[in-house]
Amino acid sequence: MSDQFDLFGQATKAYSPDIAHVRNRLQDMVGRMQGATAWPWPAATVQLYRETVWPYLLGLVSDEAEAKRWRSLIEQEVQRLDQLADAA
Repeated sequence: MSDQFDLFGQATKAYSPDIAHVRNRLQDMVGRMQGATAWPWPAATVQLYRETVWPYLLGLVSDEAEAKRWRSLIEQEVQRLDQLADAA
């Protein structure tokens, strides 16, 4: 962790998320998507996940191979759910 300074010039530790929590969150999201026959979240949430949450979480995974695997799983489910939404 690197030091950050607060408004008063005091050094504080930067937040560094637990990678196990990141993996659990990704697994929960992918699991919900895999078990769904339509998007399991409202359209605004899906947009937030696509634009912000998934890129952020994947950026926290330091192992490139693992990040690539998660990205692939998410992209597969996104394509599948988008196709189902288009067919409906």
